[in-house]
Amino acid sequence: MFDKLKRPFKDFLKLIESLKTETKFSPSDPLRFTSIRYLNGHEVLDRDPERFRRALMIQGISEDQIKFGQHLQFTNELRIIDNKVVEVIERCADQAESVRQNVEYDLPIEDWPDHKYFFLIPDKGGPHQIGGECPKPIVFDSQYGFSFIASIDGTDPFFSWIETDELNIFYPLNTCCLSGLFIDWKNEKEPIVLNPEVMTDAWRTNYVDGSEVGVFKGINYKSTDDVDVNLLKDEFGDTHICGVPMWYQAPDIPVCPKTGNVMRYVTTIRSNVKNELIKGTSVFGDYLTFMDVGFLYVFWEPTSNIMYLTAQC
Repeated sequence: MFDKLKRPFKDFLKLIESLKTETKFSPSDPLRFTSIRYLNGHEVLDRDPERFRRALMIQGISEDQIKFGQHLQFTNELRIIDNKVVEVIERCADQAESVRQNVEYDLPIEDWPDHKYFFLIPDKGGPHQIGGECPKPIVFDSQYGFSFIASIDGTDPFFSWIETDELNIFYPLNTCCLSGLFIDWKNEKEPIVLNPEVMTDAWRTNYVDGSEVGVFKGINYKSTDDVDVNLLKDEFGDTHICGVPMWYQAPDIPVCPKTGNVMRYVTTIRSNVKNELIKGTSVFGDYLTFMDVGFLYVFWEPTSNIMYLTAQC
């Protein structure tokens, strides 16, 4: 009698064991993942842990921001188990369908901030300015000429984190820079370039020696987080991206040379034919342009007052 009772119990245990071995998750089953996060841009998944860390800190976005990222460039959905990315779903403006890949990337950090896009759009009464004259007298102790590019109003809630009322941006438009520039703005009247060795005379001609500056027609802007994505697709448009950078070459995310912190992204200033050259010299055209219709990326570390500027095209 006892043996007869044991048999169904043993059969039940065998059934449970078989179910354990036969139940497998599909690689795309969301129940399999510890978490799902989103990362904007191309070349942001990196085997180098330091570059990957910087990308996570700056390129991370919330799910609701996919509407911008996937139409402008790339958005990566990271599917994570424990501390490893095991699957990526890539969405791209040039692809009709998303691309799914099984991968293995160790996460260099456990958590990172999600960022949101916002934009600078033309507005006659806007507090931000691109082109025009600098509102303050500023002198660079350099053989190269630094043209005034823009001024960001730090009282705008979108930019409150910069911890200064006004962030002025200057760049040596007529000088060949081999890499990005770190500029110390502790003394805002006399900023100091921390790595002047990256500025060269490679563009020197009989007409231009790098010391010249250009002054461009000023345009005022306001900030908004609501914009028609199609405006951003216009290479010659005057809508400028903030919040999350979109790189046109490999990401160049800086670490502050004083604090060691990953520097925060301010904005990308686009070349714009509407910022006409009104006096001085501009090597690449009679309007505000960064090399051959490129883009100027602006980063800032508020605790040290260090700015980083790099141009891509």
